[in-house]
Amino acid sequence: MYRQIIVHQDAQDLQLILWRESQNEPVQVFRLSTLTYGLTCAPFLALRTVQQLGLDEGDRFPLAAEVIKNGIYVDDVLSGADNLEDAIELQNYLRGLFMAGGLPLKKWNSNSHELMQRISERLHALSTDILWQSETSVSMLGLTWKPSTDCLIFQVDLRPIKDVITKRLIVSQSAQLFDPLGWLAPVIIVAKIFIQELWKLNLSWDNPLPEGARHRWIKYYEDLPRLSAVRIPRWIGFRSRMCSFELHGFADASEKAYGAVVYLKTISPNGNCFIGLISSKTKVAPVQTVPLPRLELCSSVLLARLVAHLQTQLRFDAALHLWSDSMNTLHSISAVPTRWMTYVANRVSEIQTIVPSAIWHHVPGADNPADCAFRGLSACELSQFSLWWNGPPWLKRQEEWPSSLLGPPENTVAKEERRVTVNVAVRVNELCDLLICYSSLDKLRRVTAWCLRFRDALKCRSIIVSRILVALDL
Repeated sequence: MYRQIIVHQDAQDLQLILWRESQNEPVQVFRLSTLTYGLTCAPFLALRTVQQLGLDEGDRFPLAAEVIKNGIYVDDVLSGADNLEDAIELQNYLRGLFMAGGLPLKKWNSNSHELMQRISERLHALSTDILWQSETSVSMLGLTWKPSTDCLIFQVDLRPIKDVITKRLIVSQSAQLFDPLGWLAPVIIVAKIFIQELWKLNLSWDNPLPEGARHRWIKYYEDLPRLSAVRIPRWIGFRSRMCSFELHGFADASEKAYGAVVYLKTISPNGNCFIGLISSKTKVAPVQTVPLPRLELCSSVLLARLVAHLQTQLRFDAALHLWSDSMNTLHSISAVPTRWMTYVANRVSEIQTIVPSAIWHHVPGADNPADCAFRGLSACELSQFSLWWNGPPWLKRQEEWPSSLLGPPENTVAKEERRVTVNVAVRVNELCDLLICYSSLDKLRRVTAWCLRFRDALKCRSIIVSRILVALDL
């Protein structure tokens, strides 16, 4: 692909090579006129060229231009169609558009035998005889796809443990599981929790593990090859015409980890439903102790972020239903954020902002598929765990959904409510000492009159003050 793209003449001098066969020969200067593999800018320039090709030829090949915009990764093009006729049309558009830029498409793969017959065998990724064998698989963006069965698999080829088991070795072995969409989350979360426990032991990178931890890791590691038995259907029931869609997300948490999982429900015009796992995400709980109700809320935030991302990628309208088995979380999300203390208010505000159209429901804990996303499953259990791959059995029939009425919140909800302190300043007029000293009103009036007469005498010393009170004074 790179060698098919010409670099602008003004920039070719930046790709000069100095060369000579021996010290006795003069130095020769070679100028590379095409995009050079290995340059930092090469991947960007290649993709930018393809994007520009889609813009320039989009009027002639509209279907292919849409694929270039949303279905291309470096030099891999991934797309599909609802039926063979549409697939053939898309194939012709793609070949025409790329040939307009001098980029012939090769290494074709498809789950349709008829479609592959329309392409010369020399352009196939695999020969026809090998392609349709049940054991044949091809790599696709780091995942493995079997065209004959149209399913995705995980090829787990792990090296046997021969060295001393250390924290460095465990982190390295955990990273070998490539799972970008979180389909293996119930298995991988076990490794995440285990690594966090090693951090709590304050072990250095190359110190041997304690005997108990060593046996736990060996048992887990030796079970991983069973993931090769997992088969994930590539097609999840999506049809672009005459179907309605629903996204269902589930969240749950424990003291060790929390997670979220999302399913797509496709409803055909005749009422048939298909539910498929789309994606999931897990996180270990912080090392510092966090109350479980707050972790439940964190799992809902994780779910909201995951769903918001999927909505931008799926590019079709779908009703959004989110589920949690925590009444505290549901009551918090249903209220205004300012009602809660800062920790809860910030997370409730984020949920309400990024998924404003979401309808929240309560799900019984036993039916929550996110439960296994953080509690963990063995590799052997995962392949047969229907709740994880298909969601709760009642999800297909809306009339069987659990009641959406919220029950009473737990006492912990009240602890998260914001406490408002009001300071009130009151001016108090204290009673005069004269009112306290005398219990007789007549005597109080006479004493007050003498006090007032004394005040007047001080103001005007020339006045002769009478020693007798008159009626006017009282």
